[in-house]
Amino acid sequence: MDSMKEQRTNSKRVKEIARFYFFCNRHLKFMKCVSDSQKSETDYQAYVTKVIKAYNKLDSLEQVFINNDFFYQAYPGWWTKFYTRATYYRIRKRSVDRFLEAFENEF
Repeated sequence: MDSMKEQRTNSKRVKEIARFYFFCNRHLKFMKCVSDSQKSETDYQAYVTKVIKAYNKLDSLEQVFINNDFFYQAYPGWWTKFYTRATYYRIRKRSVDRFLEAFENEF
């Protein structure tokens, strides 16, 4: 039971990371248009870079899962033509865990 709760918590964390990643990207684009504020831009750029580095540490299958489930959500059930439910959740869990580990270990 604790494993299921932990997995939901990890998925929520990845969703939050994805949301803030897109917020940072939008902010960076806005800042380039209106200002030369280096400090704010540097903070947001550091976060975006951290997310990209963590994503790049995943293997290609894990990247597909993180990308489709959290960043560029393809469409609900994108995986049903390729994976059984058990396989999907097993790979998704591994992908989430590896992404969070890479993200948290990135300086």
